Amino acid sequence: MVLGLCACDAQSQNQCEKIERFAQKAEGTPYVWGAESLEKGMDCSGFVYWIQMKINRPVPRTTAHKYWLMAKGDKRHWKNATCTDWVWWQFDPRRPYGHIGIMVENPKFWQSGSSSGVYSRKFFEGSFWDNKFKGTKRAAE
Repeated sequence: MVLGLCACDAQSQNQCEKIERFAQKAEGTPYVWGAESLEKGMDCSGFVYWIQMKINRPVPRTTAHKYWLMAKGDKRHWKNATCTDWVWWQFDPRRPYGHIGIMVENPKFWQSGSSSGVYSRKFFEGSFWDNKFKGTKRAAE
């Protein structure tokens, strides 16, 4: 069991632990555009959809940009993100919220990338992920 992922209440801690546990099970699942399962692969929004289903906080299956529109609250910097927050990046100037992941323990997040599949990464000043960062918001419920 993963312990101490967030300085938060017991319910949020439980969600953090579930996210980490399921994300670890998905680690290495290949990136497949439009997919959302361990068997068929996952794209970034498919991974977030799959995690939300696993932690009993289902959301409609949609794109990274539409998740941005569904998410709650104002845009925040990753330094202010907490476990369960959705995190976005921009890799293509035509798609400002085109890639999504999910925060577990700041600065650690999970995502499904086209070159790596499902893996955890970390933000830090000047990193690839920091430089492409667009914003974070509370996950929709």
